[in-house]
Amino acid sequence: MNRKDMTDALEEKGYMVGLIIRTNGKVEGWLGKDYKDMQKAVGGLIELVYRGDNFDVWANEEGRVLEPALPVNAGLAVLISEIDSLPLRTLLDNPIHGDVLLLGLDDEGESITCPDDVMEMAKDLSIWKEPKTMF
Repeated sequence: MNRKDMTDALEEKGYMVGLIIRTNGKVEGWLGKDYKDMQKAVGGLIELVYRGDNFDVWANEEGRVLEPALPVNAGLAVLISEIDSLPLRTLLDNPIHGDVLLLGLDDEGESITCPDDVMEMAKDLSIWKEPKTMF
């Protein structure tokens, strides 16, 4: 079964497929059904922090006001800069804090599975690599 068929089967069961971009640069797959699953992904209450042409970015709404504030998500800034051709400096002047969840959006603005092109670009920009043990 290819990725498209698997995603379609999961969507038929009510799941959304997305990506979590961690502040350490790691990119992870995500599977969820509702806002509670989204909250678990970002570690708190969710807030829509960015809307692209075909994707949304959800973050912890308290990420910048917690004491101490959650780390800046520089990997997300790079991704948005690449996808939407925005100056990186602009994105870093008003940074997004904490781990984020990327999902797609439908014609009515509802969250759906993240588009393949956004997923691929996010995975390509991941700076976290699986550690290797050498003897």
